[in-house]
Amino acid sequence: IWDAPAGGWFTRGDLVPQIAMLLAGLLAERVCYGKDGVVAGSSDDLYKASSLALNAAKEEGFGNDLLTHAEHPTALGSGLFRRELAGVEEQARQWIEEAERLCVGILEREHLLFHAFIDALRTQPSLNAEAIAALVQCHGTDDLRQRHGLRAIEVIEEQASAH
Repeated sequence: IWDAPAGGWFTRGDLVPQIAMLLAGLLAERVCYGKDGVVAGSSDDLYKASSLALNAAKEEGFGNDLLTHAEHPTALGSGLFRRELAGVEEQARQWIEEAERLCVGILEREHLLFHAFIDALRTQPSLNAEAIAALVQCHGTDDLRQRHGLRAIEVIEEQASAH
């Protein structure tokens, strides 16, 4: 749904969509099957999303202050950085909650496409770029088709020219 930042670099504005991408599989299961229907296997995605949010606030200057909060949470003592970790964790929590709302909103808005993906993946283990583009063209909202249709076509053409 979102283009990955080129070269691995991203801005604070890219942070929430990046977190949303990491949480998308887990959230898709929640939307489709409810909280009780989520299967094990999301721990790596949760770890990556949490680490991204915490590191962005602690080390990348994306938080509400410009301090580097590098002190380990279990370090002895009550130094300045240790006292400030609660604020950093709250900022990370806010970003994760915002990413969840963003992702769930897209899943709900694109519910026809979402269910078309589920149906397609029930009969085959994976989808190539051409199959994904076809599903987007057939089941995606007008907004999604207009914003991402050209990019999907470019990906298909790149793959075709590589073979």
